[in-house]
Amino acid sequence: MQVFETIDIINIEVLPEYRRKGIATSFLNSLVAENEGVQEIFLEVRKSNEPAIKLYKKIGFEIISERNNYYKNPTEDALIMSLFVSKNSN
Repeated sequence: MQVFETIDIINIEVLPEYRRKGIATSFLNSLVAENEGVQEIFLEVRKSNEPAIKLYKKIGFEIISERNNYYKNPTEDALIMSLFVSKNSN
């Protein structure tokens, strides 16, 4: 979801048989490259989702805060992550 200069990623999911093939990395890199005027991208991720956190950090996302009991079934905290997008000026 894009609102002015920010994008909020609501949900990313790759089917298990297609994981670890670069699909999510490619999607995130395209999202950054193809959205002119975007300055920052936000997302929430389950605190226990280590593979996703590792992926987001690899792209350049940083943990900026935490939301207690954000997820249900099971109840779990969320990490709020942000990526500042820098565009080269030509």
